[in-house]
Amino acid sequence: MQAKSRAQKKLADEAELLANANLMKYRQLNAALESVEHRASNAENGLQRIRSKQRIVDTTTTKTLNQIKNSPSFDNHSVLFAAEGDEEKPSLHNF
Repeated sequence: MQAKSRAQKKLADEAELLANANLMKYRQLNAALESVEHRASNAENGLQRIRSKQRIVDTTTTKTLNQIKNSPSFDNHSVLFAAEGDEEKPSLHNF
């Protein structure tokens, strides 16, 4: 009877150790997951800020170019493109 009791006690202790080890692994993985989620959220927010700034720059650039194009002093022949190799670079004249 005592041998059976000791065997059950040993099994219970081993089960408790295994449960504690699994709980520690769970907590570590959960903390790692939260960290990754936090970093992903920060990255998404940063990307959203960059996209927003880019939209502002694109809009401002387009408006500025349209204002220049529609200005009375703009001459369609003011911007000449000179080929240098394979690249085309604008050359501004008459400004």
